[in-house]
Amino acid sequence: GNLFSALTFSSVAGLGPLYFIRNNSDASQLSFSNNIWNNLQIRNAGAHYFMHNTGNVQALVAVHNNSLNVYERQFSSSADFYFYYASAPAVPAACVQSFSSNLISNVTSTVSGVGSFYGIYSIDGGLGTFPLKNIHHNTISNITYNSSGDFLGYYANHLGDGGTAQS
Repeated sequence: GNLFSALTFSSVAGLGPLYFIRNNSDASQLSFSNNIWNNLQIRNAGAHYFMHNTGNVQALVAVHNNSLNVYERQFSSSADFYFYYASAPAVPAACVQSFSSNLISNVTSTVSGVGSFYGIYSIDGGLGTFPLKNIHHNTISNITYNSSGDFLGYYANHLGDGGTAQS
């Protein structure tokens, strides 16, 4: 895993998106596991992506044991927040996607905004192929997000045969 800790960007407000880990490769397998984000203070109005995946992964996507703890958005949340984001139209039905034991905790955005909060956002599939998505044993707690946007802890469509979403 990777460690992102004690980051402070507070002098000038940025407007572009932030990507901590980003994949756009059409790999056979992909793992986002054992990553830690701790004590981040970010002054940015753009979309925030902690794990961003737009690759058409063929066999397995594993998102396990990731932790975001103490994150403060210090500028208007005019764009969205995504702990995990995936949007690839041609992921095959044979692909299994698993999301478990992830922690999102102590997230604060006190400056008013319009952006939405998404914990796990996965809209892979859609061109007639629907990968199996298993979302379980994740924790989302202590979120203070001053926004008129939506709060969606889990947002998944195209679940595939037997897909599950449970906390």
